[in-house]
Amino acid sequence: MTDHIRPVDASAKVDLLVVGGLTIDDIGERVQAAGGAARYATEGALAGGLQVALLTVAGDEPIARVALERLAARADVMREPATASIGFEHHGPGEPRRLRLLAPGGRIQIPSPGRVPGAAAVLFAPVAGEVSARVLDAVHAPFRAAGIQGWLRKTDADGWVVSKPLAEQDTRLADALRGLDLLVASLQDLGAADGPSALAKLRAWAGAGPELVVTGGTDGAWLDDGTGPPVRVPAEAVSDRHTIGAGDAFAAVLAARRGAGIDLRTAAAEATAATARYLATRPEPG
Repeated sequence: MTDHIRPVDASAKVDLLVVGGLTIDDIGERVQAAGGAARYATEGALAGGLQVALLTVAGDEPIARVALERLAARADVMREPATASIGFEHHGPGEPRRLRLLAPGGRIQIPSPGRVPGAAAVLFAPVAGEVSARVLDAVHAPFRAAGIQGWLRKTDADGWVVSKPLAEQDTRLADALRGLDLLVASLQDLGAADGPSALAKLRAWAGAGPELVVTGGTDGAWLDDGTGPPVRVPAEAVSDRHTIGAGDAFAAVLAARRGAGIDLRTAAAEATAATARYLATRPEPG
């Protein structure tokens, strides 16, 4: 079922397991790049010095294969084969860009017992709904988190990506997400003007269970641990670098540090610093 890019020792334990699809992105001027929240989360966690495993779904396109082989040099990579990778067109300069879905890709399957390394934490990081409620329920770790961007998207008749409100989520998926330990979203995902209002919107939907984090790019992140008012953690400035995937890298380190028992505020500060280092040292998309 699973194409192991390199052998995986299921008895080993990693700091973080990332679950999500690889994408092939058309980013203009005939440039393609492998991307996806799972890729950036894995890279960000690796840059933070963590032991990482990636469970992904991707086609066998050369660009996808090269990207996964590069990740497999430093992480345990397990690929679910698909006819084609998830494909997006990126339109417009800067952030946010408009996206058009070119290929829906495959879906991640429930891994067979013993095929995935044990992990202190897992981050579910889909981009196009490729992670189902069944996978959320089946993949276990002491700390479980999700970047919910990929479930807050749908496409119109022409393939343009538009927002999918929280109220439209499938009941089983909503219940599975509410049962996680941490949910991470962005201001853009939630269509909110500021962090506190975004957290209030997400808390009203998620209930009392999970910790909540809303990212706001250069404005930093807002935290809600369920016990008090929101807390803001400022971002660290990184000049002259592209910021695609910054929120994914932040979520990955945050989930791993929470899985290590670090309190939410300290974990967010460490994730902020690790993300800045990642952005400052990685190459341009490609």
